[in-house]
Amino acid sequence: MLTALGVTIEAIETSPYSLDAITWEESDNSRGWRIKLYPDLAHDGPATPAVALAIADISHRTNPLYIETPPAEFNRLSSAYVESRGLGEPEAERCKAILVTVDAVVGRCVALDYLLRESYLTARELRDFVSYFRGRILGLRSTLEVLGAHAVLRAGSRGEVIDRILSSNRAYELLVLVDRLENVIASRRVRHVDVVEIYEALGTVDSVPERIPERISLLQAMTLGQARQRAAAYDVAISHADQDQAIAERLAELLIERQYRVFLHKFERANLWGKDLYEHLADIYLNRSRYCLVLISQHYFSDRRQKHELLSAQARSYGMEHEYVLPLRLDDTDIPAILPTTGSIDLRLTAFEDVVTLVVDKLES
Repeated sequence: MLTALGVTIEAIETSPYSLDAITWEESDNSRGWRIKLYPDLAHDGPATPAVALAIADISHRTNPLYIETPPAEFNRLSSAYVESRGLGEPEAERCKAILVTVDAVVGRCVALDYLLRESYLTARELRDFVSYFRGRILGLRSTLEVLGAHAVLRAGSRGEVIDRILSSNRAYELLVLVDRLENVIASRRVRHVDVVEIYEALGTVDSVPERIPERISLLQAMTLGQARQRAAAYDVAISHADQDQAIAERLAELLIERQYRVFLHKFERANLWGKDLYEHLADIYLNRSRYCLVLISQHYFSDRRQKHELLSAQARSYGMEHEYVLPLRLDDTDIPAILPTTGSIDLRLTAFEDVVTLVVDKLES
């Protein structure tokens, strides 16, 4: 990795006085860079991904891993944004300082994705990195780094997040924030407008930075662990595009014939009538089903409903010991939220009855 990125490291050491969990500085004698870690990160935590992230950030200075807004332009846009919000002193300066922090950490999120794609880190190492920081969130930077790692691992991460917390409206905002980070990571372009959007998603616009601890506390609560309080109402919830309705119906009918409970929009029209669909569907896909069967096709994201369902299902998968989202491919379409390495079944190569048998195997295992 050092050779590939052209980075020279003089020393890796621990420092209890670091202002961040990971810091680095160029040595006075120009022999390379010195990376400093908090002692507990080095001894009790995942030092490997921390050091790899530091190396990636150092390399980015001379060999950019992503496109970003130049500092002078970033400062100009931040000043214009603060003015448009009508913020006075000292709120304006704190707002601009937080925007700089968000910009730096979003860049780190892109760097994490690079390290994973280039196999400098494994998904397991990055999951350990997330788990370590969940219980040690001290500020905005660490909060965003945890969320960024979630965005990188979106499809496969199954951490210790509890469903009771994730089902709250504020927690759902965090999953929306992960979705926004994921879009930035996919484009490998960190624009000022992206930074502002993420900043606003943190709820810091009108009260800088008073609401940040609220988000931090919420993330810390995600590590507490608690048994699911409500029994699943459905064995399988099917998420599909309207264009794939006939396929979804056929699968649902076969499962129902085998005495399994299936959530399908068409079968629930009377139950859905008059309900707040935004909240109700989130509850179904996040809390009330044992598995989520996702029909992947070119039409899947043609409506916001599917994205909302998948976002809720991904939130659920964070808190489970086994896989929850079951991808069923109808064509070769790639969905960013589901990694290509995630196991899937291809309906073009598998009979309907065989797909249902595989789902039943999951339910009975």
